[in-house]
Amino acid sequence: MGALLDISLKYLREDWLNSRFFFRLLAAPPDFSLGILSDNIDFDLCGYIPVSQPDLGETVTPQLPGLGMIELGYSLRPFTKSRSEAMSRFQIGVAERLYFRTYVTRVNWIETDPNSDSIFMGAETEFKAAWRIFSDLGVGFTGAFFIPGGAVLSDDILWSVGLELSISF
Repeated sequence: MGALLDISLKYLREDWLNSRFFFRLLAAPPDFSLGILSDNIDFDLCGYIPVSQPDLGETVTPQLPGLGMIELGYSLRPFTKSRSEAMSRFQIGVAERLYFRTYVTRVNWIETDPNSDSIFMGAETEFKAAWRIFSDLGVGFTGAFFIPGGAVLSDDILWSVGLELSISF
């Protein structure tokens, strides 16, 4: 048996330049035995195993078993009131993700310190800009960086950049 908690809240304010606020809380326990609660219980709980792994980061690729994540995001269309219809479709945004292990155990997506009792694995900040130039042509830019936390062995900051081109027919 496995479990997963995933709560998302979105809030749109069109009168604030089409501002969008986003909050997400995700928690998936690792494999553990419920026998630690009582000698009379002989039952194991399997960490959540998804059919397909969702994308939960830009710079890092967290796996669900044993993961806790808090995400906050904000985006807006700064030229919403522009006379140019193409400029009104330009959007920028920022998101912050905090990653935790839900139990002091190893995770399989980043090397953790087995001697650390910290559950904080790091923070990822993401910046996005997207522009739908025409209804069938769009471009986007994404930049992100990950700063490791106390549970992670490496102190190296990871980063990524991406450029997207979308064409519709």
